[in-house]
Amino acid sequence: MLDFAIYPQSELPAPLKWQALAFIKTEWPFVFSGEDQFLTEPCLSDRDPVHFVAAEGDSLIGYASIFRLYLDHADTRYEIYAFGNMFTFPPYRKQGYGKRVLEMATNFIRKSDVDAGILFCESIVMPFYQACSWQTAGAGWDSG
Repeated sequence: MLDFAIYPQSELPAPLKWQALAFIKTEWPFVFSGEDQFLTEPCLSDRDPVHFVAAEGDSLIGYASIFRLYLDHADTRYEIYAFGNMFTFPPYRKQGYGKRVLEMATNFIRKSDVDAGILFCESIVMPFYQACSWQTAGAGWDSG
């Protein structure tokens, strides 16, 4: 039975963590460079990460994570959840699993005590995020 769950870093089951890391290494290899070349966690522990998963037992279907950032501006410190590492494994795309993972993360951010949520994505996937109430800010950036 497909399960949708939220895990703090310390509770993310090892089989799901390793599958998330494998996907991230393949899709975004630039993350694993310099002193981070041999990361063993999908998110740095010192940023209070939270993981959102769709899984069938130990088989990861979809994944996303958030972590805390702090932004100082005009003598005010803002607390932000940065959203990222969103993916659905190819055999399970276009079935609504990624959307449910995104909705879980979006609702978690909305109910949290942070000042804002932020994500960066390529323009081709903007409509996916906009369908879950994420809004663009400015002209944006696209690596393509």
